[in-house]
Amino acid sequence: MKQLFKFLLLSVCIFALASCDDDDTTHLGDLTDIAYVLNEGSSGGTISLINLKTEEVTNNAYQAVNNLPLGTYPQALAISDKYLIITVTTSNDDQGFVEITDKTTLEHIASFPNLNYPREVVVNGNYAYVSNGKYFGEVIVINLNTLEIEGDPIKVKKGPEKMIVYGNKLYVANSGAFDNDQNSVSVIDLSTRQVVNEYTVKMCPKDMAIDAEGKLWVYCGGQPDYSNYPNVTYADNGLSIVNTNTDEISSIEFGAVKASGIKNIAASIDKQTIYVITDAVYALNYMDTQFPATPLIDKVFYGMDIHPVSGNLWVCHNSDYTNPSKIEEYSVDGELVKQYTVGVTPNSVAFHLE
Repeated sequence: MKQLFKFLLLSVCIFALASCDDDDTTHLGDLTDIAYVLNEGSSGGTISLINLKTEEVTNNAYQAVNNLPLGTYPQALAISDKYLIITVTTSNDDQGFVEITDKTTLEHIASFPNLNYPREVVVNGNYAYVSNGKYFGEVIVINLNTLEIEGDPIKVKKGPEKMIVYGNKLYVANSGAFDNDQNSVSVIDLSTRQVVNEYTVKMCPKDMAIDAEGKLWVYCGGQPDYSNYPNVTYADNGLSIVNTNTDEISSIEFGAVKASGIKNIAASIDKQTIYVITDAVYALNYMDTQFPATPLIDKVFYGMDIHPVSGNLWVCHNSDYTNPSKIEEYSVDGELVKQYTVGVTPNSVAFHLE
């Protein structure tokens, strides 16, 4: 059965999930221009594939290939030379897992179960680093050559989210998970796998980007106050900007926040523009010290990624957690370029280009 699915995925007809004649099959290289969309779903998450050449969309691709659902509340995905690595949080503590598939066929390769609260994943060379922990914090190291967890988890603060590799350091945003009570970024030396520094930033750091000077831009959602619900306020939110050379930290206030997702900041290809989602999408120059008054795109989205060649913004529409939602592609000038219908509640996009 797996060989049959592999054949289908190596043909152009994967994007219709229909049978086709032998004349329709293509070489593997013709299917590398793909955008993987991770959909959180409601009761179950999915992966959508967007063929960047034909603009055709295949929804629920993981289940079609493996005859199994992806799992509940997938959070992040990353691409290595061979694999697609996906974190799946699930709705129950200690039942989260990391799923690894072949990045071209989506066939299951390995799984790492019984994790407390896996959130983000970043790939560096032959290793994948996974942030994990709702009531504690750790980074799990997966060797992508042996497909085994290597060594003990690296201890960080509670509720780690986004991670970035810059130089030989891994930066980890510690948000406090559901308690929203952390305000630090841990710095891990990848040679020793030890925490060598920790930055105090604004409350609940969730996402990060690196700019052209190597400064770390930390998106901090703030500590929520639900006492006047549904009027929720957020204390000490904003952008913390860390000079990774001098350890100096500055901040930019960004006012109202309406974005419900956690993937709310991204850097342009040249890293001179930082895109931020709050009550709209804003574009900041990496030298800016104040938040702009005028948005680039006057809409709120659930997540955002940058196409590595065009530099266009790929943004995820928040849905009603029941019906299919959309991915929209915008130019760097904020003009709508394309729109794709994908699964329920997409949160991020990863690109496989060769």
